[in-house]
Amino acid sequence: MLLCHNAQTFNLEGSQIYEDSIVLQSVFKSARQRIVKEEESEEDSDDDDDDDDDEEESEAECKIKDSLFLSLSPPSLLTINNL
Repeated sequence: MLLCHNAQTFNLEGSQIYEDSIVLQSVFKSARQRIVKEEESEEDSDDDDDDDDDEEESEAECKIKDSLFLSLSPPSLLTINNL
């Protein structure tokens, strides 16, 4: 993820923003893995049920996106202070 890479490249190692970027990168990676697993399990269940509507699929996609945003609370330490 470019944002985290840049934070680590252009800030001192050990600085608060550098450390927060590592945490944020980890949170995004785990959330992405969780979403992929959920999508795979939904695809497996969709294979069993061929009568699903497109509306149900779009609702499932919205739920996944909503759960991602809810699980990612913005880190309060990523603000640049005292420059």
